[in-house]
Amino acid sequence: MRIATVRRIAFISVVLIAIASTAPVATRAQGGHDLQIVNVANTQTAVTGTQVMFTMTVKNNGPLPAAQANVSTGAPAGTEFVSVTHTAGTVDESPLPGGTGELYVSLGSMAVNQVETVVVTLRIVATPGSTVTVTSGVQPLNPMGDPAQSNNNSAASVQVVAPTTADLALQGAGDEASAGSGSPFVYNLTVTNPSLARSPRDPAISVAVLFHVPEGSGFASVSTSQGDSDTPEIGERGLVMSNLGVLEEGQSATVQVTVNVTAEPGANLSVFSRVITASTDPNPDNNYISLSTPVVDNGTATLAWEPPPPPTASLQLPPPLRLEVERSGAPAVAGRVADPRVTLLRYNVYRSNSPGVVPSPGTYFTSVPAGTTSTSAPVAPGGTFFTVTSEYDEGESGPSNEGSADVEAGTITTMKVKSTKIQATGNGFSNEVTVLVDGIPFVSAAAVKKQGTKVVQKGNLLTGQSIGAYLAANPNVLISIRNSNGGVVTWRHPQ
Repeated sequence: MRIATVRRIAFISVVLIAIASTAPVATRAQGGHDLQIVNVANTQTAVTGTQVMFTMTVKNNGPLPAAQANVSTGAPAGTEFVSVTHTAGTVDESPLPGGTGELYVSLGSMAVNQVETVVVTLRIVATPGSTVTVTSGVQPLNPMGDPAQSNNNSAASVQVVAPTTADLALQGAGDEASAGSGSPFVYNLTVTNPSLARSPRDPAISVAVLFHVPEGSGFASVSTSQGDSDTPEIGERGLVMSNLGVLEEGQSATVQVTVNVTAEPGANLSVFSRVITASTDPNPDNNYISLSTPVVDNGTATLAWEPPPPPTASLQLPPPLRLEVERSGAPAVAGRVADPRVTLLRYNVYRSNSPGVVPSPGTYFTSVPAGTTSTSAPVAPGGTFFTVTSEYDEGESGPSNEGSADVEAGTITTMKVKSTKIQATGNGFSNEVTVLVDGIPFVSAAAVKKQGTKVVQKGNLLTGQSIGAYLAANPNVLISIRNSNGGVVTWRHPQ
């Protein structure tokens, strides 16, 4: 196998020399392709004898397809080769199991923006205190066709550590006592390496929390206080594995998993989760949790919004206006943006069980046609927050204001809008509020005065515009004031 590889490399070298002698050097301006590789280990520390996965992600950034993408890596000293998997192409050379040496994978041709991965699993045999570094590179058939070589190499390092002893403890609970059928539900997990004065513990290494998405739900999103996560596809069941790395004595880390409930009322969401570590854990009984949450019908909310205004030079993809969420029916307002520059295709609805909804695949709920400006959605027992975006043929807008049917908002009695300041008076404003103009927040925070009866907002919008400049381009705007609990009140200016 090694001789065949040498011959293949020699043949390719001859071809490259011939190409080099007859073809000009490609440049970005001439339009080559830009292959990049990123090598990431699934842990930063490892105990001698454990296995580590090195994931090498290859992408063709374009602007042209690549006829061939060849990945080179290997099992260096201090490791033993275990296995290799790849999403495309063939393995041209690899070490024998338990050995070291070079590894080559030919991924084949790659279209613009195509992504492929090579995962190499190695057993760490180096002594504690040493560092194992796995290098990787990617090249096209003709390296001169890839003028941007700075991203063609990547390396991942793992520090080899001695076995440690740590008594990890896992705790967890759902956000609410019950989950709403058809709505999101959030699980909060905390893993701790407790500090024991009479029996000091070592740092816990290679800590990971395993969470099984329960039957009757689909994965939506995960966030961690440190590390990263491997997850199922959005909407699917499966294992969420959050790799938290090292937990020092007395340190805690959190994992928050959101699922979308598909079970009917009367069912239960049964969750099993555990924490694992490469350290010796003398008390495994506190490494597991099981949770059971009843699924209920908490009713639905009706969302209604106004179509976005026509695009302007400063806001080319305007969001919908005046999102309102109510328990009972709300009238739909038909309409669409009529502008030769963009075409409104649909509205996208996003939701979360906490304020500050960020449009993402994990918070996406549904889409409705451009001529429809209302929809209904299940509501979680603790309340659900919603926002809406406009999707055009040129892209997706920012979010509208945020609304929730079950969250108390302030009330506005008067509104003064000047070129440098917005001043609202009313009741029920929280100590901290967010002011938005057509869904766009400000750079600086608003001031709340007189026991929650007055809000003063100064400064520029996040777009960089002053209030006066934005009003000059958009004479009719929707002003939203969002309390810290997520409750939103809106005001059309001018009335």
